[in-house]
Amino acid sequence: VEVVGGTPRIDLEDAFTQGDLNMDGFSVLKMFIPPGKAKRETYLELSKIMKKTPGVCNFTLEIQISPKEWVTLKPPPNFKVNLCSSLIKDWENICGNGTVTAQFPKISWGNSRKRFKDEG
Repeated sequence: VEVVGGTPRIDLEDAFTQGDLNMDGFSVLKMFIPPGKAKRETYLELSKIMKKTPGVCNFTLEIQISPKEWVTLKPPPNFKVNLCSSLIKDWENICGNGTVTAQFPKISWGNSRKRFKDEG
């Protein structure tokens, strides 16, 4: 993002659509559960959130069971979510800000556009 004359501008070649973010295997999604929330009632609420946003994104659950101990769970391959604002908002309402993270591949566009010669 670049600010020109007080107006933010973005090069659309550097932007990703929600469809891009949800392409199978494009993003690595991690959802964290803090120690105070690691209980059955919370798991049921979070399960409902994930089920109402089905999609193609794989994810892992990182459950903090003590200040120094984490458990990582990977759901079955057929249980995937849609990376969207409602998933993040609903999850963070229960587990706190920053408990959903997504990592995306670093893409270098470089000179990806080729110039075509007019052969006419």
